Amino acid sequence: MQLQIRPLDFADTPWVATFPPEDWHFDFQAMLRFHLGHDYFHPLVGTLDGRPVAVGHGIRHGGIAWLGNVIVLADHRGRGFGSTLTAHLVDFMQAMGCHTQVLIATQMGAPIYRKLGFRVTGKYAFLNGVQVLGGNLDPKIGLLEPKDHPAVLELDRRATGECREKFLARHLSAGLVYRDLPDGEIRACYLPSLGTGSIVSSDPDAGRAMLRMKATHIAGPVVIPDANQEARALLQTCGLIEYTSAPRMTLGPEPDWRPDMIWSRAAGYCG
Repeated sequence: MQLQIRPLDFADTPWVATFPPEDWHFDFQAMLRFHLGHDYFHPLVGTLDGRPVAVGHGIRHGGIAWLGNVIVLADHRGRGFGSTLTAHLVDFMQAMGCHTQVLIATQMGAPIYRKLGFRVTGKYAFLNGVQVLGGNLDPKIGLLEPKDHPAVLELDRRATGECREKFLARHLSAGLVYRDLPDGEIRACYLPSLGTGSIVSSDPDAGRAMLRMKATHIAGPVVIPDANQEARALLQTCGLIEYTSAPRMTLGPEPDWRPDMIWSRAAGYCG
């Protein structure tokens, strides 16, 4: 039976809410409903006899797209549905002008992506453990204000190589920034509502301060680019240990990103 692929809409979200494995610890329905209706978000669903059996989506930042949450229900795996949906999603995003596509691969998904032309361009380390919680906040950390938005968006662009203004817009009001003086240059930004919390920084001192705050005040895993060894060392002093890793894979030209500027990855579906 052939998989039928169409755009996912609000009515589909209850049906696909349980698709992610339990160990992802991920409210999939909430994520979908948060992004649905925004022009950067392109979710697809694959159905058999009208019943959803596969999902996946793309997030578009100009000419760069992130693919994420490509999932096939367990009792329908091994029939090529994952490959079919992913190929359709790649073609769809290319038609939208995204000639670079990036994803973080699971062990199950990596062979599919390789066959479609994706190559490994980096790795992310996942750390967790019994954290040392508490302590005073660095006084150089303060609230992100509306006047800070241009500087924060430029800092994010330098770190990721992507123009993510629309995607980040609803997260800025809950953000924190690091600067030496009250009206000085913003050297780091933390967006706690973006996935598990995004931290980007233009220098190591500010990055360490923001990451230390996250690691000692907010329980849970932290994901970092494997290339940021300073972030790893700091997390280990806070009691976290690496428990797994996953490859970053790219189709097309690699974005001009700076893994040394990324001190906490937000989520697998957006970097």
